[in-house]
Amino acid sequence: ITGDTNTAATFNGTSSYLNAATTTGVPTGAAARSVETWFKTTSTGRQVLFDYGSLCSAQEFGLWLNSGSQSMTAWGCGTDRSFTLTSSVTDGAWHHVVETYNGTSITLYVDGVALTPQTAALNTVIDARGLAIGAVITTGDGNSGGYFNGTLDDGSLCTTALSTDTVTNTNPHGSHLAPTESTPPRDTRP
Repeated sequence: ITGDTNTAATFNGTSSYLNAATTTGVPTGAAARSVETWFKTTSTGRQVLFDYGSLCSAQEFGLWLNSGSQSMTAWGCGTDRSFTLTSSVTDGAWHHVVETYNGTSITLYVDGVALTPQTAALNTVIDARGLAIGAVITTGDGNSGGYFNGTLDDGSLCTTALSTDTVTNTNPHGSHLAPTESTPPRDTRP
């Protein structure tokens, strides 16, 4: 909305998502990458934050909050990796999440804390649906849906695997403290 300073997007958990079908510069193959966003939700159902790639082995890249909210899955269609969370992220407060891939392993950061990296061999390929935010929209994918029920803000995609220092500096609330404002702080990196 022109002139609106609130860039957050609210998703209804049943049918809303964002889609960028035409994508350029999105990391593919085994290229390094990072995707980050702020999110808040109170739903404990499976919820997708983002997804892109082809429905073939190791050709997808995405992240969802698993049902029950005790873990998150970084997936690549056959190269799924589950990360156990150290605290609740379904408390209605803002949480910062970053998924990085350095060409050999995936690291997930939640509120500035790195969870144990896991090896993965990705060969991501962009298909006609492009990048989806808030759901898996691939026809024929058993994981389709997973509509996000809450608010996402300040998402970004980088062509590098962000370092722990960079991620920690993006989360100015410290490694264990989630934002308490009604909107997340803006990225202050140069």
